[in-house]
Order: sequence, then structure tokens, then C-alpha cells
Amino acid sequence: MTDPLGKTTPTRLSEADEAFLARLEHEDSLVAQVGATLAAPYRWLTLMAAVMSLVGFIAMLVCIWQLQSVASLPALGLWLAGFVFAALVTVLPKLWLWLRMNHLAVMRDLRRVELHLSRRA
Repeated sequence: MTDPLGKTTPTRLSEADEAFLARLEHEDSLVAQVGATLAAPYRWLTLMAAVMSLVGFIAMLVCIWQLQSVASLPALGLWLAGFVFAALVTVLPKLWLWLRMNHLAVMRDLRRVELHLSRRA
């Protein structure tokens, strides 16, 4: 918007946008970011990833316990394969969770830039 002198004047954002922008000005803690994934539309997938990670960790502990008492080489190989699979089941949902947190942080930053640009336009 320009005034009669040709200067651009900032437009006024709505109260909801101003409150949202004020909330975005401070950086969220790690706990708040994990909590944001539980409030997002894919809440069920986040909970499923947490359960999968817990089950994988318990399976890893069982495999380690069984590795100590195995007598034959083929059984040792199977318990090692189970350990590797359980480690993947533990790590991959955590990787997805970190990527989801990063996605939500990028979306918040894009919204912040959008509001700053609309304020300046």
C-alpha cells in the first residue's frame, strides 16, 4: 500500500495473526517440539512410531540376552539377525519423528516469513 507521497506503509495484520507471530518469535524447546508432533494431524502415526520403537528396544534386549546363552553357530546367526532387525525397528521410527519435527519447524518458519512479508506489503 502506498500513501500520497509514494512511501509504502505497512499493512495491519489481524489480531490472530499478530498473536501467532508473537508466539513464533521465541524458539520452542525440544519437549515442546515433540509435543507439537502429537498435536499435528499425524498424531496416530507418531504414537505408532513410539510404540514400534519401544517394542524394538525390548526385542533388542531379548536378542542380547539370548546371544549370551546360545550354543550353536546357526542359532547365533539368527539371534544376531534378530538383533539387527530390532535395532532397525528401534531407530527408524525415531528418525521419522525427527524428520517430522523438522518438517513442522520449517512450516512454522515459512508461516513466520509469510506474516512478516504481509506486514511489509
